[in-house]
Amino acid sequence: MKTGISVFTEMVLLAVMICCGTSRADVDASCYWEAAHSGDPVAQCALGWCYAYGKGVPENAAKYAEWNLRAARQGYVPAMFNMGYFYYNGKGVPHDRELAFMWYRRAAEKGHVGALNHLGNIHCSEKNYTEAYFWFARAASAGSADAMFQLGRLYEIGMGVKKSVSQAVVWYRRAAANGCGSADLALARLC
Repeated sequence: MKTGISVFTEMVLLAVMICCGTSRADVDASCYWEAAHSGDPVAQCALGWCYAYGKGVPENAAKYAEWNLRAARQGYVPAMFNMGYFYYNGKGVPHDRELAFMWYRRAAEKGHVGALNHLGNIHCSEKNYTEAYFWFARAASAGSADAMFQLGRLYEIGMGVKKSVSQAVVWYRRAAANGCGSADLALARLC
């Protein structure tokens, strides 16, 4: 199973590699085993990553999810986000929309920008644009350029909000200023 993991988890893994003096190829389950079994949620999430990529243990999507669930139940926000992803996509666990939303919401309530964006994107895909706007607005206020772009798109087309090209331009400019290349293209088209 080769799925993406949260940026925070990647940073934790990098910090462990630096502290242990190992390269990415050297990191495996043995680095996290004791701490994970002792209940450390960061180590649990990292051990799950080892199961995802076969680092010192056989690849096992169910174990990846299991270790993230342990960390998520302790309130570890990146693991909450991961569980939302796993349940929504049926990775290592059965697809369960309600559990996916529960975990995404929990991570979003703790300020996880990825969870805010995922909730917005899911609501957009389900054509619930008012709810999508709510989640994108929260993500944008947390600095997400992707969410700023999505708000511009909602205003440009009038989905979930009153159509307003001027508001779309405002959001596209904010997104572009924060590095969103798609926003540059939208501005070129509108201005």
